[in-house]
Amino acid sequence: MTAQSANGRAGVRDGWPGTSWQRSSRCEVNGSCMEVAQLADGRIAVRDGKLGPVSPLLSFSQAQWRSLVGQIVAGRFTIG
Repeated sequence: MTAQSANGRAGVRDGWPGTSWQRSSRCEVNGSCMEVAQLADGRIAVRDGKLGPVSPLLSFSQAQWRSLVGQIVAGRFTIG
């Protein structure tokens, strides 16, 4: 997993030209959710939906992403 800031070497902001960002259908009306995109090199990028193009990005390999989602589904993380 890597973090890239808005001023980092991530390339052109808004995630890379042509990147299609997706939000959950359960996203709050106020945009208080994360956005996910698959990058051209196969990595998965995640950003804060409230900040959009200026949000810092997290990027995961396909294997890291599958592992993270699996752990979330299994209930291994708690909120609060």
